[in-house]
Amino acid sequence: MQGEISVLSGAPYGYRYERKSDEQAGGYAVIDAEAQMARQIYELYTVTGLSIGAVTPRLNELGVPTKKGAAR
Repeated sequence: MQGEISVLSGAPYGYRYERKSDEQAGGYAVIDAEAQMARQIYELYTVTGLSIGAVTPRLNELGVPTKKGAAR
């Protein structure tokens, strides 16, 4: 038996939802550019030791867009 995915609020940063079709089951696919940024965010938090609150201003300084493409 294959599981199903329920998308209630959209795919998380680094992923896009691909709808179920006759050829494939629905699921998440990695967006390479966002996944690379997610790794950098993880590194800022775990290796550099920035707090979650400090990561956001750093991303703003770097001009990293939000998931929806906003400049802040």
